[in-house]
Amino acid sequence: MVLRKFARPIVAAALGTLLMATLGIMVGSASAKSDAAPVTVRVITATPTTAGIWDPTHKAAYAGVAKQNNWKLVIAETIPYGSAAQVLNRWGDEKVNVVISTDSGFSSSFVPAARKYPNTLWVLMGQPSGEWKDLKNFAALTYDQCGFGFAQGVIAALLSRSHNVAYVGAIPILPALNVLKAAKYGASVAVPGTKVSVQYTGGFTDSQKSQEVASTLIAGGADVILALTNGGVSGSIAGRVQQLGKTYIGSYGDESKFAPKATVTSVAANLSDAYGTIAQQVASGTFKPGLFVTGIKQNGILIYPFAPGNEATAAQVKSIMAKYVAGKYAVPNCST
Repeated sequence: MVLRKFARPIVAAALGTLLMATLGIMVGSASAKSDAAPVTVRVITATPTTAGIWDPTHKAAYAGVAKQNNWKLVIAETIPYGSAAQVLNRWGDEKVNVVISTDSGFSSSFVPAARKYPNTLWVLMGQPSGEWKDLKNFAALTYDQCGFGFAQGVIAALLSRSHNVAYVGAIPILPALNVLKAAKYGASVAVPGTKVSVQYTGGFTDSQKSQEVASTLIAGGADVILALTNGGVSGSIAGRVQQLGKTYIGSYGDESKFAPKATVTSVAANLSDAYGTIAQQVASGTFKPGLFVTGIKQNGILIYPFAPGNEATAAQVKSIMAKYVAGKYAVPNCST
């Protein structure tokens, strides 16, 4: 089921099997041989790989895969969206084998680069935009943002005593808009009349401003706070929420380490094995282009164990999410 009994969910096992089956890869196939020529792989990120939850989680996954598969890995981290094209074009000119983005916000530069450099494989760990469906060297692997937001909205509404929950957002990119829309619907299902709002900071790396926004939202009546596509500074947000004695719900990984007294649970996208899938495709020459989405039904989205004292809420969430999986609820006008 969605609610796990483990202190730390077993990340990626179910998703890896699902993706490998979907993409035509045999589960359990060997890694690249150690004597094979190194595979040149480049990764571009919008946030630091050592801060927050999003990119550190991704790095742990692709660094392990790189070691196992003889990847020659280089990371360009904390790159502004407006500077991405220059970085991507340089890698295309260098004829690297694979370029990976951990942020869908790079899509406007990433897709044109894929079109310009057809001999390089381009993998976006997120929702693509633009004209990409005809590309044979481009794949996007992402989580169901609607299901993700629905789960967060349900949990937040059930935990809020003021019926007022709020997100500290970074930039209103498509995943943020999808998650927010779904969260509003999920909150209305769980506790009708619950207010769900967002305030954006305008960037992914300003922890001070994110903390200030969290304080402002709490001063305005919100008693449950979440980070919206703001995984680079989510730890700072959680810390401020704990300092002010309110409730925090983590995103994209187990965020209890940042604010153990404030964090009741976390909702995480289970994308780790996607890197192993890509590595096997590259090694076997069977790269599969297209968009691949995993959701709650496939354990592609995980809900971490609730903090002690929240057993009743956990049971309510489990009941609602079971109905969601069964098709009782469908987030209106939300697509990935």
